[in-house]
Amino acid sequence: MSRNAIARAAARKLLTAESAIDRALEATGELTSVLPSLRLQGNFACEVGHQAVVELAQAITSLADARGRVVAAHKTLNGVKQDFGIGLTGVPDKPEDGLEPRGLAVIDGGGAAAA
Repeated sequence: MSRNAIARAAARKLLTAESAIDRALEATGELTSVLPSLRLQGNFACEVGHQAVVELAQAITSLADARGRVVAAHKTLNGVKQDFGIGLTGVPDKPEDGLEPRGLAVIDGGGAAAA
């Protein structure tokens, strides 16, 4: 396998890892944000589910830390690519799972649009 082929394979895996962490962060954030609303809808005491919210908040912190480490690894791999004079072409814009990154939502007057 050529160095360019190896670099392309690594790039695809890296995009997949970045996407997976972002999806996990998104899903955990959505769960964390909906729990208080569900508690209010069910007319439960504030203590109900509190520990779950605390645990999820810690999970978000851990995921954000992991995301930062993957970003740092990405930068390191870019350095390796440059050190070996590898020029990548044909690297997919999407991770291996084929899902598009969703990006951030811009909120304007109560409406949201994909950024």
